[in-house]
Amino acid sequence: MLRRPLVAVAVLAAIATVACQKNGGGGADPSKVDALDAKLTALDERLARLEGFLGPYLDQPPPPPEPDPQAVYAVPIEGAPSRGPATALVTIVQGYEFACGFCEKVRSTLAQLQSDYGDKIRIVYKHFVVHPDIALAPALAVCAAAEQGKFAALEPLIWEKGFKERDLSVEHMARLAEEAKLDMARYQASLEGDTCTRRIAEDQADLQRFGVNGTPAFYINGRHLSGAQPIANFKRIIDEELAKAEQAIEAGTAPADYYRVAVLDKGLKELARPGAKP
Repeated sequence: MLRRPLVAVAVLAAIATVACQKNGGGGADPSKVDALDAKLTALDERLARLEGFLGPYLDQPPPPPEPDPQAVYAVPIEGAPSRGPATALVTIVQGYEFACGFCEKVRSTLAQLQSDYGDKIRIVYKHFVVHPDIALAPALAVCAAAEQGKFAALEPLIWEKGFKERDLSVEHMARLAEEAKLDMARYQASLEGDTCTRRIAEDQADLQRFGVNGTPAFYINGRHLSGAQPIANFKRIIDEELAKAEQAIEAGTAPADYYRVAVLDKGLKELARPGAKP
């Protein structure tokens, strides 16, 4: 049951005070008492309507906790398509889907980061399908392309000729796959098998375990950044992580091992949940 708002409680208290005052030393004026009763009844009716309106929202579970931007989360990347070398000192994991306008918007930011940092960064792509009725077909298509080593050929075509032309249908994805010169027999086999379906589900589960509930979502060497942020926000974290990685490399860690050692081995294995036992 919704508690009366503080403003309403204050109004009721003021009315009660007035109702208890003497009228010229005699009893309360009946006409004023009736008027106050009418006001109280009207307020109760308004509060009841407010309770009815807010009730469904008050019954909702609390929102999930947000990832700590300073914490390092051990987000797995094995098998996921990527751009940039395995020896990059900073790995940016992106959770995305092809129906996400902000995912499309941030593409230019990611391209600029790769231009600015070169081989120091790599971007790893993990599926997070929020709108399966729209985004599942292109997710399956790009997964099938990745199985042929042609993620980089199909992915931009889906954005430029699928998303921007508002056609992410199965049929259109097949035409784009042909344009990207995929082996169409293998492509169709991938769509009909369960490998890509399982891959998408595993990506989704991985990211949800670390607090992702929308796209785009990023983990920069395991540190969370949400949304299509200004490039300066990416660079701040990248520069901090580069400095830490360079110290580790000087101390003897091999560049190709850095993500495993610093993120997968030392990072948190999931997002802490309220009430969970440590």
